Amino acid sequence: MPEGAADSAAGDDARPGTFAAALALRGRHAVVTGSARGIGARTASELAGLGATVTLLDLNRVGAERTAETMRSEGHDARGFECDVSDEASVETAFALAASEAGSPDILVNNAGVSSFVPFFETTEADWDALVGVNLTGTFLCSRAVVATMREQGWGRIVNISSVAGKRGGGFLGRTPYSAAKAGVIGFTKALAREVAGDGVTVNAIAPGPMDTDMTQILRDDPVLLERIVSAVPLGRRGLPYEIADAVCFLCSGLGDYLTGETINVDGGVSME
Repeated sequence: MPEGAADSAAGDDARPGTFAAALALRGRHAVVTGSARGIGARTASELAGLGATVTLLDLNRVGAERTAETMRSEGHDARGFECDVSDEASVETAFALAASEAGSPDILVNNAGVSSFVPFFETTEADWDALVGVNLTGTFLCSRAVVATMREQGWGRIVNISSVAGKRGGGFLGRTPYSAAKAGVIGFTKALAREVAGDGVTVNAIAPGPMDTDMTQILRDDPVLLERIVSAVPLGRRGLPYEIADAVCFLCSGLGDYLTGETINVDGGVSME
């Protein structure tokens, strides 16, 4: 009989605890990168709302500290530190600070990212290195900083923010380097998920579609481009930060216990097949 078949045959489909209890993250320490504003800030706030202690990491130290201060004023346990996710030493320092103040992270959200609207034939090697460094190397460095401890404790959640550009090859705003890096995040997610699945650690990704954030300021300045992009979204609008944060919370909670190696599209239907 295959492993696990006996459990299925027993017909025991009882949830361990209530639905609300499965959502709770009390006692967990979540680290969110790129969290001074936008999707990262909203994600950190919602994780804290579920009871998690939260560390916000961002290249913008003042922004991370300010967002953490706002969260503390709302009764949450939060702190903010500077971190350049593309730099190994910076990552090691930031995660050491996070662990010293709040304990080893149980949850990591690799949200830090940068985009570029430069066409391929105008892209320099420096442009490429910057896009891949933050979006893909940063995901690797931050995951490496936490995964050993997660495996030792037998529980961990890693959520990587990719993009529909990583599936479609761009097509909206992200050009070739961005799309390549975000496709790499999807491959990284699958591979790491396989390596750590037996240790109680899940690794998943979220692929946002066109979003209404500061990163897409270009759309606010170009109504024609905005209309062209929105018209390609079946739901007829751009996504909002809380909609990505909600998906992250689902994957980090007990509701996502049986999901790993997946990339969930949160894109208004852009990628439906």
